[in-house]
Amino acid sequence: MLPIRAVHCEPMSSEEQATPERETELERLRREVAGLQQEVAQRKRAEELLERFFATSLDMLCVADFDGYFERLNPAWEQTLGYTADELCARPFLYFVHPDDRDATIA
Repeated sequence: MLPIRAVHCEPMSSEEQATPERETELERLRREVAGLQQEVAQRKRAEELLERFFATSLDMLCVADFDGYFERLNPAWEQTLGYTADELCARPFLYFVHPDDRDATIA
C-alpha cells in the first residue's frame, strides 16, 4: 500500500476548470478505469477457479520446470505416492520413474 501524502489544493484557474473537452476526457478515463476493474475481477475469479480445480482434483496434477523439477503439485501426489511435496520437489521427476521406464518417459 502506498503512503498517503498531504497535498495542498489551490483553486483551479479559469483555464483549468471544467470544459466540455475535459468532461469528455474525464468520462473516457472513468470508463477505462471501470473496464480495468472489471478485467481484474474476472482474472481474480479465474485464478480462484483454477486454484480450486487444482487443489480438489483426484488426478495427479503438476507444473514442472524445463529442468525436470516440480514447481507445483496438487494433494493427489502425496496421497497416491506417499512422498511429501517437499520430497517430490527436491529431485527431478525422472528420479521417481522406474529405471525400466525412463527411456520411454524421456522420448
